[in-house]
Amino acid sequence: MIKARIKKDRLKISRFKIEGNSRIAILVSVSAFVLLMFFSIIFIYNFSMRIREDEANRVAISYYSLNEEIRDFKNQNVSLLSGFAAYIQLKETTSDEEIYEYLGFLLRDHLDDIKNIGVLIDTTIRWVYPTGGNEGAIGKDLTEIPEQRDEVLRVKNNLETLFVGPVNLIQGGTAFIIRMPLLKDEAYWGMVSIVLKAENAFKFVDKHSRNYKIDYLITPADTPNEIIYGNSRVLELSPLKFRTEASIGNWDVYAVPSGGWDHRVKQIALIFFACILMSFFVSLSTYSWIKKYGKVLNDKVELEGKYIQDRFTKIYTREYFNLRLKEEVSNSQRHNHPISMIYFDLDHFKKVNDVHGHSAGDEVLLEVVAKVKSIIRLGDIFARWGGDEFIILLPNINLSGAQAIAERIRREIEALDINKSYGVTASVGYSEWKNKEYIESWFIRTDQALYTSKNTGKNKITASDHNKEKNILVRAEWDETSNSGCKTIDDEHRAIVARCNRIVESALEQSSFDETIRNVENVILEMEQHFKDEIEILNRVGYPQVEKHKKIHAALLSRTNVIFKKTIQRDITAVEFFSFLLITVVEGHFKNEDVKYFPYIAKEKNNSDHYA
Repeated sequence: MIKARIKKDRLKISRFKIEGNSRIAILVSVSAFVLLMFFSIIFIYNFSMRIREDEANRVAISYYSLNEEIRDFKNQNVSLLSGFAAYIQLKETTSDEEIYEYLGFLLRDHLDDIKNIGVLIDTTIRWVYPTGGNEGAIGKDLTEIPEQRDEVLRVKNNLETLFVGPVNLIQGGTAFIIRMPLLKDEAYWGMVSIVLKAENAFKFVDKHSRNYKIDYLITPADTPNEIIYGNSRVLELSPLKFRTEASIGNWDVYAVPSGGWDHRVKQIALIFFACILMSFFVSLSTYSWIKKYGKVLNDKVELEGKYIQDRFTKIYTREYFNLRLKEEVSNSQRHNHPISMIYFDLDHFKKVNDVHGHSAGDEVLLEVVAKVKSIIRLGDIFARWGGDEFIILLPNINLSGAQAIAERIRREIEALDINKSYGVTASVGYSEWKNKEYIESWFIRTDQALYTSKNTGKNKITASDHNKEKNILVRAEWDETSNSGCKTIDDEHRAIVARCNRIVESALEQSSFDETIRNVENVILEMEQHFKDEIEILNRVGYPQVEKHKKIHAALLSRTNVIFKKTIQRDITAVEFFSFLLITVVEGHFKNEDVKYFPYIAKEKNNSDHYA
């Protein structure tokens, strides 16, 4: 009896252990599953936010690309107008027949996209091509049309080129219009406008939308009910909103990923949960993949941040400075505003690192950056060039203004409290950009000014004065007043000048020596062909000094080949070869010697293609 009870109790205990172990296993499994689900949900949420942020970045980047395409679209048509505008501005009087003949030639390959080109005297339409269907527009004063009045007056008063639309036309229909002011004797005379067919104007947006998988809606600024391009349903999908510049339309652009924001997130969530349900191993693999993907996103953001902002000082990087430098120089040239540069480095900084340690050096850098930021304007571009070297771009500041700022920076750095311990000062170079100067040339002479300060006692400022410097490299441009009237000769003169510029560009941009030499060889070949063409034309027009002119050509080519050999042997630089061409060939021959045959060109009255 006792043995039976013991056996029975043992069975109960055994059963209890088995059942207990099962319950623990289930409990652990359920707990692990719940815990895994909990963390999975957290990861899914964070990952979804990452995807949304990535999508937003992609949409923003695609918009900026689209914005450039809109700008290019405008500029292509502006270029079309520019030649016509120059034609109008240079002519003292112009007949209807001349205008329409010129416009017919100008538009012969563009009528699929262009509705018409019009010319306004003051604000009244004088000529429209093609005339068919546009007769009702001639004689209309556009300031009397409320919808077009503001833009027309803006072009007139501000002398700026505008891209507007869609606009209701006098002759019916809608279109996009580019208006460009016309000047005579440096005063407003009228304007020329190009009317683009509304149905064809934004074909390139369709292609961009397909390539980037972005849905766009374009409307006039702040009036989403007037659709320029796209479907209004984009507004229901929480789109990103961008505003274009006034010069390229002043529109609002709404953009969302094709299919909306959530389509990728939902797909990823389903895949993620399926992996969890399949196995714990797949869940861990998925987690590892998400972690790796998150790192990629973080690295991407970090790299983008490094491109713009120096990690330690939090001012701009050298790469970003160079990007902004080109933009600001372009703006300065376009608006005829001065622009200056300050380049400085810290004296005795290496001694601080060597004697007091890098932590002391870091402290000095941060103090200097904070002080300089308190001196310059918000719009100035302040960057770390490398180590203890810094550079500042000063838009709308001339040389005397840069001098005052440079001296204040030097004085304030010298007076920093931290310098009582370390004795750090600044050597500064500053300069103003000369119109049409190569950017690389500007930087080189500013750098030379800095090292003049450095090598003549330190803790001082030195200027590179663009009005006194003799070796400033300025972009060569053909002076149209030096045209002969012969199209072949004048086109070849322009081509040779352009090739001269390419020689300098390849040398300053530190291209390979072989590439620079190829540009030099090409300009010599172009000179040889030009001289041959020129002699043929001078024979035809009866120039009596043609043999003498031919001997001058031979002497020029001989001298040029001598200088070329010295360039190959590196006895002189490509920049010195460029200077020789400008002084001897362009200035000395094209602009001084060639003028002697101009009267004979003028007498040639045939309609040969050689003549403009």
